Amino acid sequence: MTESSTNDIWPLIKSSLQEDGELSVSRQRDAMQWGIPVPGDPQQLIYVWLDALTNYLTISKTSKFTHILGMDILKFHAVYWPAFLIAADLAHLLPERLIVHGHWLQGGEKMSKSVGNVVDPVRILSKYGGNEDVLRWFLLRNTSLRSDQDFDEGLMVKQYNQDLVNGLGNLWSRVNGATLRIDIDNHNVDNQYISDCQGLVQKSAESFDKYDFQTGLLSVLEALG
Repeated sequence: MTESSTNDIWPLIKSSLQEDGELSVSRQRDAMQWGIPVPGDPQQLIYVWLDALTNYLTISKTSKFTHILGMDILKFHAVYWPAFLIAADLAHLLPERLIVHGHWLQGGEKMSKSVGNVVDPVRILSKYGGNEDVLRWFLLRNTSLRSDQDFDEGLMVKQYNQDLVNGLGNLWSRVNGATLRIDIDNHNVDNQYISDCQGLVQKSAESFDKYDFQTGLLSVLEALG
């Protein structure tokens, strides 16, 4: 979930605006199946996103916030919503930044409640004894900010055992409760590795601050390896 660049948004702005540079909030009735009639012009219907996006006013009035969304609805949240707020003299209610991420797929297709190809997290958790770390680790480790990812339960179990049980868990069991002091001057040590480990907290924290959990966790796994 990194911040979407202006290179992604500018083409959407250009394709959404009319020739006069304005953004219409209504559509011809024959071009839409339903909508709110424009007062005084029954042949025009108010575009559904004008009504839907105003729900964000309930949170945007409280404090500055980060907006997290899927890449397929970027246009509506990065073009339409800012335009609506600016036109209403409410630009101060815009989110501080947008975090745009890919989608989780099932069998190569986007998950959809209407299609029914969704993964039930309650079922997954009950299957693995309610251990939330199994699912949480897999989602954070594999969520991409630029591409979609297919949900693979087998891979989820493999990564949990490999990364957490055999990797982090094994390391923890070896060092927990032990006090170890090494005289670096009298031992052969990998100074570059020590330096990398010392910078690991900052490196992973910087990725987490950008909502790029995948990169942050992979840097931890690299050190464990």
